[in-house]
Amino acid sequence: MGAAGTDDEHLRSAAPQLLAALQQSLTSAAGWWKIATGARLAHAAAAEKPPERPRSMADLVMQLALRERQVFVSGTINDESAKSVIAQLLYLENAQPGAPISVLINSGGGKVHAGLAIHDVMRSISSPVHTTCLGHCESMAAVLLAAGEPGFRRALPNCRVMVHQPTRTAGGASKTSKQLLTSAAETEKTRIKLAALLARDTGRSVEEIESLLEYDTYYSAEEAQKMGLVDIIGGAELAADAGKATSDTGTSAKDATDESK
Repeated sequence: MGAAGTDDEHLRSAAPQLLAALQQSLTSAAGWWKIATGARLAHAAAAEKPPERPRSMADLVMQLALRERQVFVSGTINDESAKSVIAQLLYLENAQPGAPISVLINSGGGKVHAGLAIHDVMRSISSPVHTTCLGHCESMAAVLLAAGEPGFRRALPNCRVMVHQPTRTAGGASKTSKQLLTSAAETEKTRIKLAALLARDTGRSVEEIESLLEYDTYYSAEEAQKMGLVDIIGGAELAADAGKATSDTGTSAKDATDESK
């Protein structure tokens, strides 16, 4: 009896501590339950949240164009514009690989290597890229126009296409004769590269293209077609392609809202 009584006394003395520990455990468990529940509710709310409204008319135009699998190359081609165009091309390729993408070009050209970055992506994705000249495609923009999917390179009736050799601006900085020679050699390599690309895309010889690049050579839509820079003149097929791309894309696409030349 003496030993049993001692055990009872120990249990009674430890009871408050055990009760406090139990309450703390329950409180902690309730806290974690609230956190987990809140996280689930936040995730569900984010999933059900409607698409963000466009902040500007430019954002609205881009959202609508992406739904139709259309990408605009407009204004000067530089690193920033190239980044935007490449991002859109990769997004559409990921959304539905192999479905046609329309690239609508209205540009006077710009940096050669920014344009070549767009050119390489156009050539590397599985989606065929249909190019269209709106207004004018000059310099690097003409190279992108010719790089479209054969048979689907278009020029609107009143557009203008111009090709010429690359130029390099000094930028006002003084250079040594060796630096000037290095710059000239690099510009010459770029000229040869562009001539080879245009020769491949137009079916003309490299020598003929090099002679055309010596000066600013302008083409009407009909002349650009004869030259092999485009295949089709007109815009009716463009609308048909946009509608076909939309129907092929389905609900996944509908939900998706240095050197100058």
